Amino acid sequence: MTKVSPSVSDFSKGRAIEEESFAIIRRELGAQLPSGPEGEVVLRVIHATADLDFARNLRFHPRAIEVGLRVLREGNPIFCDVRMVEVAIAPSARRLGLETCCFIDQTTVMDMARQRGLTRAEAAVELASKRPWSVMAIGNAPTALLRALELINQGRLKVGLLVGCPVGFVEAARAKELLSLMDFPFITCLGNKGGSPVAAAVVNALIRLLLCEGKRP
Repeated sequence: MTKVSPSVSDFSKGRAIEEESFAIIRRELGAQLPSGPEGEVVLRVIHATADLDFARNLRFHPRAIEVGLRVLREGNPIFCDVRMVEVAIAPSARRLGLETCCFIDQTTVMDMARQRGLTRAEAAVELASKRPWSVMAIGNAPTALLRALELINQGRLKVGLLVGCPVGFVEAARAKELLSLMDFPFITCLGNKGGSPVAAAVVNALIRLLLCEGKRP
């Protein structure tokens, strides 16, 4: 079978569609769209989800953008709770020379989960506590976010920015509310909404901001 590579025209069309989407979002939101870097993050999340409600329910720690950009420049890896988040972030992360890691399907994690009665998501965060991270992107598992909060409070997890946007009806809203009350750099969303596309869009927006500045770690 002949492999067909994307043409310059294909990329141009894709970029035009993206810009038209952004224009529609800006028009729909008007003054509800935050200004500055936070607005860029909101814009990317809505573009990824087609859900304008994220303009209302995304929450940013006052230092989230500042710290997020700084730690990404410093070059520590990005933790992703599930492969879908990692796959969505990895291409842009590579442009900054950043490593992305997901432990959810590692044998070590599965063994730890079974032996200690944890979910695999919790065990993956436990394993992650052995090294520092620039950003932790959690988009799927509320249990991963709850364990990350516990380890941060205990001083056992070193992370610059926690992006906590798990989706679901069990523990997701509570986990994100707890995160939103922390005096620690975070970006989250309220309620049951969220998911891997949200977490990935947040991190990709931060990386894009760095690339637009022309800076590298």
